Amino acid sequence: MNAEKISSMVLYVLLIIGVIVFVGSVWFEGYNAMLMTSYIFMFIGVLLGLVAFGAGLAAKPHTIKNMLIGVGALALVVVLGYVLSSGERLDSYPAEVSDTAIRWSGAGLWILYILTGVSVLSIVYAGVARITK
Repeated sequence: MNAEKISSMVLYVLLIIGVIVFVGSVWFEGYNAMLMTSYIFMFIGVLLGLVAFGAGLAAKPHTIKNMLIGVGALALVVVLGYVLSSGERLDSYPAEVSDTAIRWSGAGLWILYILTGVSVLSIVYAGVARITK
């Protein structure tokens, strides 16, 4: 069997497990099993992503430079978002929310705005470049 068939079978098995756990959690009103299953699925996904990342770097080591440029650009966006966030505490926030959480929440919004803007600009640029060719 090739890798595509194996990955499809694994996907369907995980999907069936997820559906069974979801239905059982809703039926018995105990959501701990659903939460634990989602943690396990997340761990499997992160682990497979790291393995695929390592295999890709091992197969094409010349792509490390481009990967580091992408990671650096993302780190720059995160730093920029953190610098732009105000960390202002509103009256509607619960008292137990820390100033750090408020600051990172604002940074997350700024990161979203920056990445959305870059995405829209790249789409517009691609459209204009295609028309002008």
